[in-house]
Amino acid sequence: MGFDVADLDKSEEELLIDLANQLIASGKIRFSGPIDDKGKIERARRWLNGNLASIKNTLCNDARVETYLRDPAAQNLADIVGVVIDILSSAAVGLPFGTLAILLVKGGLNGLCR
Repeated sequence: MGFDVADLDKSEEELLIDLANQLIASGKIRFSGPIDDKGKIERARRWLNGNLASIKNTLCNDARVETYLRDPAAQNLADIVGVVIDILSSAAVGLPFGTLAILLVKGGLNGLCR
């Protein structure tokens, strides 16, 4: 599963709304009634926080991520997002890989992996 390069320009809130919509569509999170964007952001953050330890273990020990962390200039943002998508999809961490990868990279792999 790839990603749209235009998504790199989205804010964290926009990405969290996208993540929530994708998690709802996949059945990973459920709502008992109508939900607004604020509720989607909150649920996406909760899901992300609940899965962060697993995601960290999956990403931070990968040689490609370690290389990026040593020298972020070695890869552009789109390339490292692609690497993160590859790692997450091969580890079967869950859906949706593209939006999740962008959130993780834009949020700072250094903070996650250090």
